[in-house]
Amino acid sequence: MKVINLDKDIFEKAFKLCNKEYKMQEIFDVLTQNDDVEKQIAILKLENLHAVAQANLLVSHLTGQDGPIREAVAIKLRELILEKNCSVLDDEGFYPVYVDAVCDVNPNICRFVIEFLPILKNQNYLLNFLLKKLEDIFFRIDNPDKNQKNFLTVRLFNLYWCFEAVGALLEKFDKFEQNKRLAELMKRAISFGDYTIDEKIAKILKLLGNLDEYSGIADSIQNSCNFYVKRYFERVE
Repeated sequence: MKVINLDKDIFEKAFKLCNKEYKMQEIFDVLTQNDDVEKQIAILKLENLHAVAQANLLVSHLTGQDGPIREAVAIKLRELILEKNCSVLDDEGFYPVYVDAVCDVNPNICRFVIEFLPILKNQNYLLNFLLKKLEDIFFRIDNPDKNQKNFLTVRLFNLYWCFEAVGALLEKFDKFEQNKRLAELMKRAISFGDYTIDEKIAKILKLLGNLDEYSGIADSIQNSCNFYVKRYFERVE
């Protein structure tokens, strides 16, 4: 359902569906069909889930669907994982899908997903997927699709959210063992001179502390004129 094309019939249908009570199986029956309007509403009415097959079906709608459906799934996943401790969604098989969603074009989806990533059980495994995603983004930058509009802007947007996710995960680490790998990725990232990305890099540096692998990166951005970057380097007297 695209809001810009919302006509009276679709609005009336959505209104009626919002007042409909769904049994759990009915919700998942809707997800196997092609009614995008009802899918969004059914997803948001989901109270909980316990079956692996149902979890698979829900997570499969986080990517590759129309934007409002993806956003509804992200909202529901955040709720189920953060507020209801739905363990069936903490499956390592879902981690690649969650990381792909961090690179969604909709920042709300990126944000909702990143909120629940830090409580997933296998943080090292998840972080590895994020680093792979960053490496893939840089590969795409080096091998651009000339037919894609605003190519670099899209990739910088992806970098921003991936580094935001990395920072969210690193807040839970007592010791991180992939410093050299992350350092190389951050060196590449700051070369774009984008202060929004530099801010995320500065946050990561603050979390990791004064490690040799990152000293050159810190030197490059600690004198930034941007408040959001330099605040991470200010000394507290």
